[in-house]
Amino acid sequence: HMISLGDDVTVWNRTPREGYPRTAASPADAVRASRIIQIYLKDRDACLEVFEQMRGALTPEHVILNHSTIDLATVDKLSLMCSGIGCTYVDCPFTGSRMPAEKGELVYYAGTDSSTLERMRPVLEHSSKDILHAGGVGAGTVVKLVTNMISATMVQSLSEALAITQAYGISPQLAAEKGIQPPVAALVSSIMDRLCREGHAEEDFGCLAEQFD
Repeated sequence: HMISLGDDVTVWNRTPREGYPRTAASPADAVRASRIIQIYLKDRDACLEVFEQMRGALTPEHVILNHSTIDLATVDKLSLMCSGIGCTYVDCPFTGSRMPAEKGELVYYAGTDSSTLERMRPVLEHSSKDILHAGGVGAGTVVKLVTNMISATMVQSLSEALAITQAYGISPQLAAEKGIQPPVAALVSSIMDRLCREGHAEEDFGCLAEQFD
């Protein structure tokens, strides 16, 4: 998506894949090819591992935009290591799954100073529909973890409700019969049913968000 908008993009992926227009052999090679580094990695360990592979190629001219969802202590550690090198670290996790990413419709939570955010805004806008300035480094991660907490609580509540219903021998289908129709649940259920019929059954439930734009 970013390449289609004219960005000069070099890609390195932990799992080698074919089809990328310009692929680096290592994280260090990717760093040498670019001044702005965007990191989308699975977890804390992956971030620390890849950072160590990049470290020798980083200079004070580099800006690292870390979009991974990790713990606050690791954000602070990575920021401190970047300060030691002289490069800029931006705490910038996001909301959105595969489909929003492909369409450039992610929502970023930026943790950095205002001037750095304004410098990076043109880059972030090419993969997002909104950029929220949460505060300084660490604030972006706090906001992302809070949004995850809300999602997790909703899923947990639904799971517990289903378990209780089944434990008492009551069919979960009861909510769809006898005239019991909670409006929000009914709306979401109908949208999910339609998306499944349209071929999205294997996708993350985050694709629901597009229905409410």
